[in-house]
Amino acid sequence: MARGRKPTPKPTETGLLTRTPKAPAWLAPEAAAVWKRVSKRLVERRVLAETDLDCLASYCVACANVEIISSGRGDKQRNGTLSQAQLLQRQLAGELGLSPTSRSRVGTEPSDQDEDLAALGL
Repeated sequence: MARGRKPTPKPTETGLLTRTPKAPAWLAPEAAAVWKRVSKRLVERRVLAETDLDCLASYCVACANVEIISSGRGDKQRNGTLSQAQLLQRQLAGELGLSPTSRSRVGTEPSDQDEDLAALGL
């Protein structure tokens, strides 16, 4: 098999957002804080489309659950276990291009502002 130059990924998504969207009103305060921080970065990278907003909301809820469970404030029945919340958080981070591996797949450059995600093992 011939080796050649690795193709440069090209955005295939149309309708990418140019402004940071408002957080849904139903998000808990912890999740809304994640929304504000993460959606801004995704818009800056030009990878967030309107079709991604439900996935982003789920990611924000998962992050909030990790925070709530880790602090001991959460109800295990409602929030699940820490490992379940972290697994969901990692999976959704990959879908949104928030982990180093998934960023390389969508062709975005890592930013210095991703330190908080690295601390979570994402």
